[in-house]
Amino acid sequence: SLKISNEALYLIAKKADGSMRDSLSILEQVISYCGNDFSKDKISEALGVVDIEMFFALTDSILTKNYERMIKTLNLLSQTGVSPSEILIGIRHHLKNILYAGVSSGKLIFDLNIEDKNRYLEESKRWSRLDLLYINQVLIDSSHSIKNSDSPFLLLEMTMLKLIEMENSINLQELISKLEDNGDLQLSSHIEISDKDL
Repeated sequence: SLKISNEALYLIAKKADGSMRDSLSILEQVISYCGNDFSKDKISEALGVVDIEMFFALTDSILTKNYERMIKTLNLLSQTGVSPSEILIGIRHHLKNILYAGVSSGKLIFDLNIEDKNRYLEESKRWSRLDLLYINQVLIDSSHSIKNSDSPFLLLEMTMLKLIEMENSINLQELISKLEDNGDLQLSSHIEISDKDL
């Protein structure tokens, strides 16, 4: 019989994005790849999924301006076999989770298990929403260049290192104007910016 953890099933369901047919196909792929080892690490490897710890390491490196940790984490990411474009999508999803966790006690986060949700709730307390929005905008602006670059991972690395040098809490009105001009992101009225974020 097949013994697989709920955490592993969660990874498969997330990868399938709600499709039952895709879930079954991915499960077959996992069984074929993993043999008898259905650990989280092995399944993540099979699915080409980046461990959430790496995303937390990246954002912590930005927050603490830690070049050494950022470079070490980027080196680990380069060994996963996941494309820079997919990594970029993962980072942006991670940023969204941090941002949404800070709104209405995390009620806007629907697709996380309890442990991860609680971790994002704690992480959101460390961040200014303005900085999260700025980082996301830098990644949006870089995504096309990274996808079409001859050296996409190098460009991703330089983009992440650039973020370490960002000024904390950029001017809100400048950011809103840029977002509205680009049409890349609509700020919802239910997201309130508190005095501590300014």
